Amino acid sequence: MTLQLHPKEWGQLQVSVTVAPGPTVGAAQTVTAHIVAQNSQVKAALENQSGDLRQALREAGLEFTYLEYGSYFSEWRRRLA
Repeated sequence: MTLQLHPKEWGQLQVSVTVAPGPTVGAAQTVTAHIVAQNSQVKAALENQSGDLRQALREAGLEFTYLEYGSYFSEWRRRLA
């Protein structure tokens, strides 16, 4: 999913989220997220709030197994490698 942030200078976010059943019956579902920000300041702000996001999801019965933040520049470099 791609989100356009406002103001427009903040750029876009590309978000990919996968939710899977927990490893055992009754265990919390697991969440894997990959978030790519067009703007490095937006990326930094998201990284700074990741603890709050993890806590809110934990309270909702979800457990993060993997959370990655990237930038368009790092994605571009990775594709060229």
